Amino acid sequence: MASGSWEDHGQGTQEHMELRLVLVGKTGAGKSATGNTILGRAAFESRLAPQTITQTCAQESRLWRGRRVVVTDTPNMFDSSEHSARSCYEFARCLLLSAPGPHVLVLVTQLGRFTQEEEEATQQVWRVLGREAARHTIVLFTRKEDLGGGSLQHYVAQPSNAALGPLLQACGGRCCAFSNRAARAEREAQVEELMVLVQQVLEENQSTPYTSKLYSQATRLLSRSDVDFEEKCECLAKQVEQQLQGQKGDGGLGLIRRCVQGLWCMRYMCLCCCCRFIVAVLSSTCHFIVAAVWRIARFLWQAFLSGWRAVVHLYNRFLR
Repeated sequence: MASGSWEDHGQGTQEHMELRLVLVGKTGAGKSATGNTILGRAAFESRLAPQTITQTCAQESRLWRGRRVVVTDTPNMFDSSEHSARSCYEFARCLLLSAPGPHVLVLVTQLGRFTQEEEEATQQVWRVLGREAARHTIVLFTRKEDLGGGSLQHYVAQPSNAALGPLLQACGGRCCAFSNRAARAEREAQVEELMVLVQQVLEENQSTPYTSKLYSQATRLLSRSDVDFEEKCECLAKQVEQQLQGQKGDGGLGLIRRCVQGLWCMRYMCLCCCCRFIVAVLSSTCHFIVAAVWRIARFLWQAFLSGWRAVVHLYNRFLR
């Protein structure tokens, strides 16, 4: 790859100069070690442990041929379809750190370990970010040393790896392999191979980053100087939770609850510290009243229907 492909040529803004990569995938796939290989230094904590090491989203950068490559590492927020408040918060933190959107998603998985859990973790990525994100995705296999000198293309074509087919097809067939334990020169060669694929993604998408409704909300939040970063994370986490619950289709009461959560989120956007307590009380009270009115109305309607049926029955029996 010609180095000129990565140079700004003096005509771009900071946005043009910045290249944002987000590492996604299941816990234990080697995201942090891969991030360190890309950065050329031990920026993210990575070691063998019985539990996940990365607890929160982190971001580091390096210069690569005239462009600043910004790498965002993510914790175990794709491991389960049951999203806790903490995982929604980390989703929000990732969105804010990589706003206005990543140029490339690097989906990290281990060679020989694309299990059902790995596939489910991939589906979680699409649920939050949207399936269109696949157009900006590169599949990166760790533990390249396990190939034993064999071809990656031969490996993914094996019948035993049939589950990889739909994933690679959705990602335009873009894949590469890393050995994060290799010598420095070999690691840099691996980064070079990855950057060739990154350049392909940029060309296919006219160098525009991936964006979505959540990324647009994250960008708007970042523009507010009167709200600190942690409050922005909490506010956006509510939007992430609403999107995930909306995809499950939880009915009318769920809609009421999401509306209340939306009002709850707005307290960070519009009100001072004193007013937040008032909004919290009113929000809880409003939720209780709406639920009570809903139940009473449903009871009265059912009672009316029962009474009407009784009247019709008596009329048909004695008066006709």
